[in-house]
Amino acid sequence: MMGLQDLRWGKSYYTGFHLDGRVRANRPSRKIKERIDFEFVLQEVADKYGFNRNVSFPPPVLLKLMLLVVLQSVHSGRDLMDSAPERLDWL
Repeated sequence: MMGLQDLRWGKSYYTGFHLDGRVRANRPSRKIKERIDFEFVLQEVADKYGFNRNVSFPPPVLLKLMLLVVLQSVHSGRDLMDSAPERLDWL
């Protein structure tokens, strides 16, 4: 079953803290986010997913992670998953 991203939490649980304000405005990832709507992936892969098993990683998020591997020269998927929680600009 295809996973979907829960976008209800625009802010973290801390009051007055927002990731958008913590990342510089001139980061390349901001330009990519403005120009590419990764939601197109949902329609492209919808017929590849079933409806009654484990929920998958959301396809748009997976595509964004693969793009990070290429753009940031991350050596492996394991390195990416280890580094992602520490990088506010990736989040």
